Amino acid sequence: MAGCMSRTSQLQLIWPADSAEHERGKYGQPMCQMCKDLCLDFSTIWADLHYILYEKVSEKTCFNGIRDHGRRIDMEFADLELEEVNESDLSEAQVFEMRFYTSHSFPYINTALRKRH
Repeated sequence: MAGCMSRTSQLQLIWPADSAEHERGKYGQPMCQMCKDLCLDFSTIWADLHYILYEKVSEKTCFNGIRDHGRRIDMEFADLELEEVNESDLSEAQVFEMRFYTSHSFPYINTALRKRH
């Protein structure tokens, strides 16, 4: 099932091959028009959340640059307690927020916050 949960049962998910692409790639699952308008691609968002919280750092080319370029590849989220983070007195939640917002999911956050439905 798609990430979109509609309050109406009349909402149909549209998933023809020609509508699966957007300017940053392809949608990760079928989506209703409202989720497309808000760029709420839950499969992509979930993949970014999972990477940040549970996977080891790896470089990956995304549409907005190379993810974790130059970072130690054996690091996990818990290892991000770097000297700079401690000196800045950032919480774990703030470190997570910065990593998520600077991931390639940022358009999904910005679009949903800026558009009103």
